[in-house]
Amino acid sequence: MVEGGIGLSSRDQSQIWKCLWSLKIPEKVKIFWWRALRGILPTKDNLIRKKLSTPSSCNWCDEGEFYQQRIILFERSMHCFFHCDFAKEVWSNLNLWDSVSSDIFYSSLSWFSSFIGSNSCDSVSFVVIVLWNLWNARNTREFQGRRKSVYEVVSEIAGLWES
Repeated sequence: MVEGGIGLSSRDQSQIWKCLWSLKIPEKVKIFWWRALRGILPTKDNLIRKKLSTPSSCNWCDEGEFYQQRIILFERSMHCFFHCDFAKEVWSNLNLWDSVSSDIFYSSLSWFSSFIGSNSCDSVSFVVIVLWNLWNARNTREFQGRRKSVYEVVSEIAGLWES
């Protein structure tokens, strides 16, 4: 099942996959984003759904998020990529927050569908590289206990973009 695919036509979804696989970025980054769009990244909400015991809050801000008047006490991909204070800092540092703000979207898929419709292929590639690096920073914190700085993440983004 595709995360948040409700409301997207099969044509819209076809355009999403066509765009993703045509990006000029490393294959591992494409596969990461494909997994995010399919809703199968091992975010805490997915781990809890699979009955795996895990602390449920975000590694960066230790918060859940509000959705439809109730608090969701677990990390979702949209939180990792857009709603977390750390992610917002990275986007702001890259002067991209206004371009990627996702407050009206429930899923990565619906956000990406909207984003690719109004941006160049280079812009889409760069943003997916940012998302990849946010996910790597999250995993470094989760599995190594080390918190990367915003500047470290921005530097890694620049390095991957230039390669």
